[in-house]
Amino acid sequence: MDEAELSRAFPIGDGACLEAVIGRYGQALLRYCHHILCDYHEAQDAVQDALLRAWSRRNLFRAGTNLEAWLYKLAYHACIDLLRQRRRQLFAPPRRPGTTQITSGRSCGRPCPSSRWRSGAWSSDGDGGPLL
Repeated sequence: MDEAELSRAFPIGDGACLEAVIGRYGQALLRYCHHILCDYHEAQDAVQDALLRAWSRRNLFRAGTNLEAWLYKLAYHACIDLLRQRRRQLFAPPRRPGTTQITSGRSCGRPCPSSRWRSGAWSSDGDGGPLL
């Protein structure tokens, strides 16, 4: 299927059309999301989310318009959603002792700020006491 045929067939909801879209744009969307997120697994999640959004909202797509641009827009927004999620996890207040710590499974190689806070590594007078 060429791009014009995909653009016309996608809103109808043909399963073969979805496979063609994934085959044609999947790897390019993955590279795009990886460039934004700098994490391969999160990029895979973003592409999957973008394709699911595209499929579930295919009735909103206007046949004959640029399908590729629409998919990239959905992928961009999926990446932004993941970055917001990452930011919320990074800047979440320290948990109280005895509560469950949520981890994202990613590591940037630096110690977690909240773990240094709990250990007393950040202090006002250098003696290991808390700042507050």
